[in-house]
Parts: sequence; structure tokens; C-alpha cells
Amino acid sequence: MIKKSKLVLPKNAYIHIDMIRVVGTCRHKPIGQVKYDYDEKTGLIPSLTHGVNVALRPGSKDRQYIKSKGLTDDGKAHLLEFRLCPPKLLQRHNVYGHSDILDYIYHAFDYLTRERGIDVSEHDREQWRSGLVTLSEVHLTGNFACLAHYVEPIIKAIDQNNDEGKQKPLQTSVSLGFKGKRRSRNCVVTIYSKFAELSSAWRKRGQFKKLLLESVRDSIRGEVKLYDKGLKALELDYAANWKGVDVASLFFSELNKFNICYAIQPQLSAEQVEKLTKTEQNVYWMWLHGKQVKDQFKSRSSAWKYAKSIKEKTNIDVKGSRRPDAQPAVNVADIFCPENLLPIPRELFATEFFYPRGQPDLPPLRDEH
Repeated sequence: MIKKSKLVLPKNAYIHIDMIRVVGTCRHKPIGQVKYDYDEKTGLIPSLTHGVNVALRPGSKDRQYIKSKGLTDDGKAHLLEFRLCPPKLLQRHNVYGHSDILDYIYHAFDYLTRERGIDVSEHDREQWRSGLVTLSEVHLTGNFACLAHYVEPIIKAIDQNNDEGKQKPLQTSVSLGFKGKRRSRNCVVTIYSKFAELSSAWRKRGQFKKLLLESVRDSIRGEVKLYDKGLKALELDYAANWKGVDVASLFFSELNKFNICYAIQPQLSAEQVEKLTKTEQNVYWMWLHGKQVKDQFKSRSSAWKYAKSIKEKTNIDVKGSRRPDAQPAVNVADIFCPENLLPIPRELFATEFFYPRGQPDLPPLRDEH
């Protein structure tokens, strides 16, 4: 579990919470269709409800998933599950956001229950405030400075560097952490162009949408998606455990488990090659000419031993599939680093289009013209 670190972010730059899936206490009339079981003594008893997908906000194309759980004999449910993007709920976009998950959870519960006219007890509200809810999905996101014409080549290079365990639905997006078509229940990393996504989605653009678009024109976005098993392994499947967590360190720790920053590498110089043993040199040259390291040895442990040694001496990762360039145009490791995170545009502050942590009363969002 990651708590604190010496990682220092640039002023006004965030890794922010994007998507969450939560179950928390909330006594209410069940939402959606109720399924009943039959008991010989008591007759029909409520057993479960089907989840529903509805608009995130009135008139919004974004969706939220809601499900009533824990049905009791009196026909009430005492648990509420939802999956939604808090920044989109509270500020109508998720280009930027903050990293206080307890704040997002409370205000999401508060909004959803108010919208549905649910009378919430102070006990349930205190449960939300304290983080006494469970999590099965959390997305962490950051925007990184990157000249627009490098974005697609970087995404293509990440795709080429990973033979399997990936999905690439668009030219401007690639995801790692799959087995066949099934995603990992631990973690998935997606690298994509937020500018391309918004350019397609936002046909009508007012002042702030234009500002948001322009702010990410020269950028590439990284998203770490933690799921049930990954959250449990990190002891972060309980919201209260996020108190004091360094979200930025968590993001980079998980990102670095994937073959991202070594997608574009330079060829070794003669001086660097001399640092390697003869066997390591042979491994490097054979890999450079197309033979995977794992295919050079009968033992997987031997293959990874030499790969690790070469990386320690030269900072070149020979486990990937994409071969180095003689003179690479960009170093991906310099892109996905804390110092390269984009700041939140100052013009957004004190507007309804940026929701800061702990804001007690958010004014209703109006249509942007």
C-alpha cells in the first residue's frame, strides 16, 4: 500500500481520480426492477434488482450505472452501488480533476440520492464521509505534455512493443493488460489522445470547451485503471484506506509495471556495448536483429536474468518487441514523468467548470454557449 513518498509534482499539476465503482450504505426504495424469490413460509421475498444505466445528468450523453443491493424483507434496499466519473458529474468534463477520492465519493452519493429524492440518514452520510464504502474500480489519470505530431507515433510504438495482452481500437489509443479479449482484474493501462477524443465528441464548443481543447492539443494522456483484485492487493478496496495515500506515486508505480517508457529506445553506442559481457553482447545483437530474448534460451529465468543485467548496465529493455531507433525523435520516459504533467488552466479556477476538492456547494451547471 502506497502512502507517502518524496515524489514532488509541479505546482498545479495533478494525477486525478477519473472513474469509480462504489458500494455504500444507503437505505432506500429499490431502483429498477426487483426480482423475487418464493419462500414456503413467507411467500414472495425480494432477492435482487437489476442495475440500470441512466444519463449522468439531465440531458447528458454520459452514463452512470446504479444498482440497489442488500434487499430486506420490508422491500427496502440498504446498499447502493454506482459506477460513474465524478469529474464529469460535478464539472461536466474529466479533462482535469482532483485526487481526493473520499471527497468525490461523498459528493457523488449526495448528488445521486438528492436527484432521486432519497431521504438519507445522518448515519449513512457519515459512512460516506468516513470512507466506509467498498471500491471495485478506480481510474487514475494524468495529461502529459507532448507535441501533437508525436502522439500517434508513441501510441504506435507502444503497440509494436507489446506482442500480446493489448487492445488498440483506434489509431489514437492503446490499452495494455488483457488476456485475449478479457481485461485483467488487477490493472489496465490506457494511453491515448484526449484531444482527439474531445474533438470528436464536442461538436458545439463554448468558451470553456475551447479552452479545455486547446490545453490538451499538445498532450498525451495516461490512465491507470485499477480493478477489484488489484485494489485488494494494494489494500485499497476500502475507501477509508485511501486517506494519506500519495495518488501520484500510486499512478507511476502501476504505470511502470507496463512496457510503456521503453517503447522507443536508442541503439546502444559502441562504448555502451563494451560495458556488456560477451554473452550479454550476443543477447543484445540477436535481439536487435529480430530474435526475442525468450527464444534465445531454454530457461525463461536465464532469459530474464540477462535482460535484467543489460537493462541495469545500459537502461535498454530488451524484453520488448520494438527495436531501437538509431536516433529516436522522442524519449517516452521523458514524456511519462511527474515533471511533464500538464497544469490545470488558471482560467478554470473559480468557475463551475472546475470542481476543487472539498467544495461544499457546487452551483448547478448551466448550458455552455
